[in-house]
Amino acid sequence: MEILDNELIRRAILLLLLNSLGSSLLGVFLVLNRYSSLISSLSHFAFLGVSLSLVFSLPLYITLPLVTLLGATFTVYSSRRERLPRDAVINLLYTLGIGLSLLILSLKGGVSSELFSYLFGSVLLNTYGDLLYSFLSSSVSLIFTLYFFKDLVLLSLSEELFKVYSNKDFLPYLFVGVASLSLTASIKVLGIILASSLFIIPPLFGLSLGSSLKSSLVLSFLFSLTSNLLGFFLSLTFDLPPSACIVATMTLFFLLFNHTKGK
Repeated sequence: MEILDNELIRRAILLLLLNSLGSSLLGVFLVLNRYSSLISSLSHFAFLGVSLSLVFSLPLYITLPLVTLLGATFTVYSSRRERLPRDAVINLLYTLGIGLSLLILSLKGGVSSELFSYLFGSVLLNTYGDLLYSFLSSSVSLIFTLYFFKDLVLLSLSEELFKVYSNKDFLPYLFVGVASLSLTASIKVLGIILASSLFIIPPLFGLSLGSSLKSSLVLSFLFSLTSNLLGFFLSLTFDLPPSACIVATMTLFFLLFNHTKGK
């Protein structure tokens, strides 16, 4: 295919593959632990990292993961140690991130074009640095899932059971930390506004269809990869925004499956 002769498109496909792996695996456990609203809130809190990078000319792949990791740690600590309602903390994180981001962006003008690519994604404007970052985050996500699989299953079944039968009190913090790292890599593909959909829609599909947790993880990845690639090529064919096409493809496939399954 002539389209694959373009280096940017080849790198974009590889970027989609890497991000599908990390987000779909972690997303299953995020959904089971009812952390889907957290990942959506963290996606918007990451806006603060982007704003700091744009206004103060800081390295994006340092400020973005650090800020997102800080937000994730704050949420888990507040809900587990301070006994604050998780949904209230998640909403606080969302509003705090957006508020501080707008305040920082007001200090400097002329960043609208760059900001647009971070808000809505720019998978075609990728670099080898983006590929390396996605490779590292996906590798960490895969290793983490395989190594702590039994503990993640126990945590997903019941947090009380996890506290009784596991001595890994650090796992919830590490879990959301790895998820936040994977999320920051996905921002390049779908942008701040839509990145969280990679952690929610494919896992929902996998959990709906899978007969076991392991099969749900595999189905989540296959659904994510297929939807990402199909949406991407549809965007190239009809000259549409890639991020919008990818999310629309995932959503339509999932709704169609649910409608067919319900009959």
